[in-house]
Amino acid sequence: MLALVQFLRQEGIDSFDHVHKESLRAFIGSLLDEGFSQRSVARKIASMRSFFKYLRRQKIIEGNPALVLITPKVGKRLPSFLDEESVQQLLSIPDRSTPNGKRDAAILELFYSTGMRLSELINLNVSDLKQEEGLIKVRGKGRKERIVPVGRKALSAINDYLQEKKELSANMHIKMDELPLFEIKECQRMYPQAVGRMVRKYIGVVSEMGKKSPMCCGIHLQLIC
Repeated sequence: MLALVQFLRQEGIDSFDHVHKESLRAFIGSLLDEGFSQRSVARKIASMRSFFKYLRRQKIIEGNPALVLITPKVGKRLPSFLDEESVQQLLSIPDRSTPNGKRDAAILELFYSTGMRLSELINLNVSDLKQEEGLIKVRGKGRKERIVPVGRKALSAINDYLQEKKELSANMHIKMDELPLFEIKECQRMYPQAVGRMVRKYIGVVSEMGKKSPMCCGIHLQLIC
């Protein structure tokens, strides 16, 4: 719990009875930003639940803010065969001054932050994103829904992209919530081949920068198929 205590102090919280669910979600987001695996984050959430349950039993706090935390699905993140330096290179490549660059950056950051599958990503709608809570609703196999925490860097990239998207939708007199989160062009949802080509393009740039073969620093195709 030392990491949590340090984070809370940085946020100006010096007492456990002042901790709210938003504080814990922000802590989870910081872990994702630091590169903690989904499995590690899941373990920390379990520890927080037990810790705050103990505090409540001891009547140190009145409620357990950790009960509402969503445990992330344990799985591999997108760049499963990339080292950390290559990952950072990959995320820095999209030109974030252009609409498509902002979209590509948001996709890569979201893949890296959540480890969601391609089929889940392309089915996202703008209404699925809960920015203030740092969460996103994902529909997996069999249309089963789950809530996934999103890191701050991914949220920032998505917000930049949505600001661009908001201007376009206003000109077209379309409500944002009715749109797919990621589009290949106006009002047309991204499709698997388009995302696959985009990801492979950036992987190719990283391969060239490091003089590595694409196979050596490739993405596990299961995660983008």
